Amino acid sequence: MREGQPTIFPVLRYKDARAGIDWLVRAFGCEKQAEFAAPDGTIVHAEVGVGAGVLSISSMMLPTPANPWSSVRQGIYPEGFLWWLSTYKPAAQD
Repeated sequence: MREGQPTIFPVLRYKDARAGIDWLVRAFGCEKQAEFAAPDGTIVHAEVGVGAGVLSISSMMLPTPANPWSSVRQGIYPEGFLWWLSTYKPAAQD
């Protein structure tokens, strides 16, 4: 990554990712940067820009080896939140 670029990319998962993206655009002025949908229209992965940062968005689903955004590590915080840690280069940085 180039100097000054973000190195942490939060991921938001929604039951309806498309509605979540639309809300982020309206509420915070985020810019749609990338969107990849499954054949059934489910958002597998999307990116929205906010300032110099990027938010990754997807529909709620479990990561699998067939999913190119599958996680390298996952765990559960004591409060019950599920987290993933993976290597990833956002499409916006290509």
